[in-house]
Amino acid sequence: MPQKKNQHYVPQFHIRNWSNNKKTVSQWNKASSRFFDDIANVKNIASKSYMYGKDGEIEDLFTKVENIIAAVYSRLLNDEHFNNITSLEFEGLYLYFSLCNVRTLESAESKERQLLELMKVQLKMQQAHGQKLEIPKDIFDKVKIDNAVNSPILAAIQKYTVLLDLDFVLIKNTSEVEFITSDYPLIHYNLLTVKKGLWSGYDMASAGAMFILPISPRYAILLYDSIAYSISNLQNSLVKIKQKGQIDEINKLKKTISVEL
Repeated sequence: MPQKKNQHYVPQFHIRNWSNNKKTVSQWNKASSRFFDDIANVKNIASKSYMYGKDGEIEDLFTKVENIIAAVYSRLLNDEHFNNITSLEFEGLYLYFSLCNVRTLESAESKERQLLELMKVQLKMQQAHGQKLEIPKDIFDKVKIDNAVNSPILAAIQKYTVLLDLDFVLIKNTSEVEFITSDYPLIHYNLLTVKKGLWSGYDMASAGAMFILPISPRYAILLYDSIAYSISNLQNSLVKIKQKGQIDEINKLKKTISVEL
């Protein structure tokens, strides 16, 4: 089986919803503060060589999940409701949200930093106990840990069931501005935690957790704690937002690491 070298951490089917021709998108590069109009190839952005390894196992899993979710996207954009979503597709959506929260380049780099810091601590402990190892001072600047993101991915697969008590809502954006997406497409927020200042409880299982995933410039999926929050004007799991300011606030929550699409 040929190795899948170019591995996307944002699915191509997701990015294509911001494309006029299904091949290219406009792109804002945060690092360089430059805007590129409709030239970024969907096949080449939000991806990295062998990000999940060369054995293809994680990539194959993503392909199976994404095939389900791509169909869900299409049905939601067409129907504007969840009535025709099957139980298997709902299960896939919960898993997909859990995975979106960790299958990012930032997650990989963060995990790599954690592992390197752990290695440094272990080395100091060995030296403190008499093991005088001759280690170059810059050794950790040269160390690269492959597939560091696989650990949080496996954890997300194991604990996605903590999301099952949250409810799905489809947001229809009828304002004059559009939803954006980025190389970190999922918005994880907790208004309840923010108001109480309980930052230590800011995780997937916390009371008041909410996740917003724009799936096109005009639609987003909200996964939220219906016990903690109520939504006015909610009809058949659809809420319409026509105020530009509210869409702006959602876009501001976007945790953009490097690019907006």
